[in-house]
Amino acid sequence: MKPLNIAVLHGANGDSPDERDTRDTSKAICRALKRQGHRAWLAHVKGPLLTLPWVAEDRPGLVFNMVEAIDNDITRAAEVPLLLERLGIPFTGCGATAQSATLSKTGQKRLMALNGLPTPAWSQSGAGLAGHQQVIVKSVSEHASLGIDAQSVVPGGQAAGEITRREARFGGAFFAEAYIRGREFNLSLLETAEGVQVLPPAEILFEEFPDDVPRIVDYAAKWDETSHSYHHTPRRFDFPARDNALLNRLEALARRAWHVFGIKGYARVDFRVDDASQPWVLEVNTNPCLAPDAGFAAAAEQARVSFDTLIAHLAEIALTAPDKDSHHVPHPQDS
Repeated sequence: MKPLNIAVLHGANGDSPDERDTRDTSKAICRALKRQGHRAWLAHVKGPLLTLPWVAEDRPGLVFNMVEAIDNDITRAAEVPLLLERLGIPFTGCGATAQSATLSKTGQKRLMALNGLPTPAWSQSGAGLAGHQQVIVKSVSEHASLGIDAQSVVPGGQAAGEITRREARFGGAFFAEAYIRGREFNLSLLETAEGVQVLPPAEILFEEFPDDVPRIVDYAAKWDETSHSYHHTPRRFDFPARDNALLNRLEALARRAWHVFGIKGYARVDFRVDDASQPWVLEVNTNPCLAPDAGFAAAAEQARVSFDTLIAHLAEIALTAPDKDSHHVPHPQDS
């Protein structure tokens, strides 16, 4: 690929751990692109997104889209691909339609149900979950495990009350879904010229967790270096032969999710697997963390794809892919 003028675009403007991570990751991507011979520079997006002021002065040949929120509002993230599509500027990742379809976790679940993807039972209000021994209460739109801690897992009959408490504490909308006791897997997917490639699957291990602490990747596990869970939730890529059938099933479901949501570029699908080896799709992330030490890069490394090669590939596939939203998000009648 010939050298390009590439803007690495992000919307992080706060000092929370996840926003610092977005800025650090954007800088790492800039460095990787420069090592490939490109002119790469950081650009920040904020305010009403009617235009991108720097486009008129220094129109990029490509935007590496790292925007997860605008002015701390994650529901506005799809405004970026929509504007770039209108401006005719190629960009990495999903188009506006696919990103819009994944911004709401409850919206994702409705689409999963319509298309036969197994996902845990859930409720926006908490009603109807009393029959479940345990549920987990989550934010509808926030990522990075914001608002999730050990107390997020409660008996099903307490779901409504916990939703109310979480909304009062953190703001925004929360919902509850059945808590799946068992194993947790992340499958990273990468677009190639031959179609979507599923990178080696990762399992999150929960080491030395007390019996009364739920085995979840909560906010502390991701961001609090002083916490027990931060140091005791490693990922692994090596599996015994007895897991082959399960891993094949996870791969098939991940591929199905890719097509159901009309994803382009790259994504991650998160699963829980219950004690009966039944997989459940938790969510589809169309903008997973690309930090050099994060799960996506680790999965690529397992496939012998270095970080610099991964970043270069994402840029190249964005330039060669057809129009991002040349297809619609499918429904059952399309299958």
